[in-house]
Amino acid sequence: MCDVGVFSAPKTAYREQVDLLYQGGANAVRLEHFGSLYDRARTAAMTSRNITAGWSKCDGQRDVDGIMVLKSPVKRIAHAAEKAFADHVILHTENGRLLIQNNEKRSRRSRPARKVGMAKVMSYEDIINNLSSLTFRVFGQ
Repeated sequence: MCDVGVFSAPKTAYREQVDLLYQGGANAVRLEHFGSLYDRARTAAMTSRNITAGWSKCDGQRDVDGIMVLKSPVKRIAHAAEKAFADHVILHTENGRLLIQNNEKRSRRSRPARKVGMAKVMSYEDIINNLSSLTFRVFGQ
């Protein structure tokens, strides 16, 4: 990103201030220390020369007259919209699949299990015989 060049000098200056604090005997930067350390680092490093030099490394961000060129933000917004629509489609299909699974589970729970015979291991022929005798008893055929 382009702001790395601008904020590298304050970062270095802040590190130097923290090192000086540690050399003074402190073992942690507390809230009361942070304000004074950051203020000293900021005033030392955030000069107009450093800011201009940091932003000058960003090619294509400024026009000859110093006007911002707005080409890449439109591409970024379009790309973000594509990703959002793709995520929406994925979530919609997943929700549909989960809804179908949930409905299958409900329908399985709502129907009582048919009892074919006594609880025992049955062969295929026994199952067919019991089903036919069950339909004969139910329908009387």
